[in-house]
Amino acid sequence: MRKKILFLSHSSELYGAERVLLQVLTSLSRKEFQPFLVLPRRGPFLDQAKKLAVETFVVPSKWWLTEKARIWKQPFSWLWNIKCIFRIARLIKQKNIDLVYSNSAVNFCGALAARWHKVPHVWSIHEILGREDAPLGYLFGKRALLSLLSALSTRIIVYSEAAGQPFRNKEKVCLVPMGFKWSLGERGLKEMLRQKFGLSKEDYVIGTVGKIYPEKGQDKMVESIDLLQKDCPGIKLLIVGDVGNRRYFDRIKRFVSTRNLEKHVIFAGYQPDISGILSLMDLLVIPSSVESFGRVAVEAISVQVPVLVVRKGAAAEIVEAGENGFLVDSPDPPVLAEAIRSIRENPQLARRIAEKGSHLVREKYTIERQMEKTEGIIRESLGQGGHEKRGESALGQKIP
Repeated sequence: MRKKILFLSHSSELYGAERVLLQVLTSLSRKEFQPFLVLPRRGPFLDQAKKLAVETFVVPSKWWLTEKARIWKQPFSWLWNIKCIFRIARLIKQKNIDLVYSNSAVNFCGALAARWHKVPHVWSIHEILGREDAPLGYLFGKRALLSLLSALSTRIIVYSEAAGQPFRNKEKVCLVPMGFKWSLGERGLKEMLRQKFGLSKEDYVIGTVGKIYPEKGQDKMVESIDLLQKDCPGIKLLIVGDVGNRRYFDRIKRFVSTRNLEKHVIFAGYQPDISGILSLMDLLVIPSSVESFGRVAVEAISVQVPVLVVRKGAAAEIVEAGENGFLVDSPDPPVLAEAIRSIRENPQLARRIAEKGSHLVREKYTIERQMEKTEGIIRESLGQGGHEKRGESALGQKIP
């Protein structure tokens, strides 16, 4: 009999964490598991779930974690979420759910409902937690948050050592290699997309991808372009992502206007076709040091786009300088600007590294490897994988 797995997403959009969960739902063995999905509202994720014929329930919920400036609002969200916990608990009972799988640390409803019915709970963590520069905070502090996540989990999945390092209970933490469904021809839309955004063949296009939040570092990228634009008139910055923090976004736009950078900075908004949008870039820069994996870096490398990332953070675990990308020690604008200038002035080196990196990431980051580990963790959590000893790396490399 198939085991019934209830997956919970913190969001109904299709950003990095949601796309990881969508891949899991797409590739999960239907002979062995029957998936169900809970979303907080209608959105693009719901449309994709319908295509997969996954029975989906819309259960409104609020995030349990917030930006640190808004921590005082958390108790109100917790009270509001009580109804969500009851509804998920009712689903667990009605559908005879065998395991609950929560995607992202920001929503506790699934974990609490699973504890109520005493069913195993797997937590897939897509955030950097427990660090001073972590963008999300918890009312009772980072130690309490990490302890709570561990207590409410049978296993915790992370996608980088940086994401797993803060957890004290290492036996529960499993490092799973991120996987992708690779295909050919991603660069075919390059010319069409360049026309869409008003880019010429002579423009040198630098891109940054991610929701517009302070921790993502889009402001540092704009300041870097300001330093470069006098010597590099054809340089363009393409900022891809929805606005997550309106004040921060407005501050960036004011800087663009004040410095007369309108011809050099393009706000592309949310783009569902990430592979396509990456293909028109000459360089992808990830100025953030709080990424929990760096999915977009792998996607860029796979389509032979050079990448530049800050050495501190999970994305630096992906990039090996001179092998598949470039590293920089600091996200400070002068440092970024100098690195961008150097890469632009050495196109043959950038091309050689991009081509080599593409082969490397396509061999390493496969959906088959990710699903082998993920399904193994689910089996173990269900009690079907008793031959592995706790604390060993049979199901996923444990954090040292």
